Amino acid sequence: MRRFNPLFLALIPFAAQAGNCADEPPPYTPVAQSFEATCSAGQTVVDLRKAKSPVIRLRFSRDQELSVTTVSGATSAGGNGRGAQVCIWTSWESSGPCGASQVSADGFNAWDGRASCGVRAPKGEVYVRALQVNSNADEQNTTLTIACR
Repeated sequence: MRRFNPLFLALIPFAAQAGNCADEPPPYTPVAQSFEATCSAGQTVVDLRKAKSPVIRLRFSRDQELSVTTVSGATSAGGNGRGAQVCIWTSWESSGPCGASQVSADGFNAWDGRASCGVRAPKGEVYVRALQVNSNADEQNTTLTIACR
């Protein structure tokens, strides 16, 4: 049994990560902002500031290349924040986020994470979410910028 215990203990960090933002698709509600129109290369269609894990609804008449970026912050007055991460999820791809920040160090007072990705959104109604998760902290000032390419 002693040989089994070290292997079991080695798997514990993976189980502890089960709550990170990259494990499973989030819900796409409530919608914070919508964009419905034709866009041209370089046009910023969403520039949302100071939201909490915002959801954006997009409607395109054709497939659209997009650049998506997010910056997200969290604060913990007691210096005991941990496990903060921000991920960019799209409703048309449920296998994983298209971009994710590094996970914060434990014991933070303030944390900032950044993620970005380039995606091809299918025509019709689709959703993008910048999802932040953390432990013992408050989400602050998540931004989400979407530009057409």
